[in-house]
Amino acid sequence: MKKNLVFGGIFGFLLLTSLYACSGQKFPYGVYRDSSFELTLNPDGKYTSYYPDTNDLVDQGTFSISGNQIVWVTSSRCSLYFPGYKPATSTWAYANHILVFKFQDADSCPDRQSILNSWSWSPK
Repeated sequence: MKKNLVFGGIFGFLLLTSLYACSGQKFPYGVYRDSSFELTLNPDGKYTSYYPDTNDLVDQGTFSISGNQIVWVTSSRCSLYFPGYKPATSTWAYANHILVFKFQDADSCPDRQSILNSWSWSPK
C-alpha cells in the first residue's frame, strides 16, 4: 500500500513536470535578420523592420502574442499602401535559433505576408 502511494506520488510529479515542460514555448523577442531585412520584436508589443545595409525603415507597428499565434495589429507600411488594411494572424515557431512565421489565410497586406511567410529569421 505504501509502495503504491510512493509510486503514485512519483508518477504524478513526473507527469506534471512533463506537462509543464511541453506546455509551450515563450516567444523569443529580439532582433532577427533574413537575407534582406532586420526585424526587431520587442516585449512591449512593438516591432520595426529595416534594410540593414542602408538602415532605412521599412515598417513599424504593433503585435500581440497568444500561445503560438502572433497578431500583427498595426503597420505603418500596410496602412499606407493597402486601403482597408486589417490585422492579420500567423503562427510562429522557434527551433535551432530560427524563427519562422506562417500565415494560414490571406493577409490584407500582401507585402507583409510574402516577407514574413517566405523567410527564416536568425538572431542578429
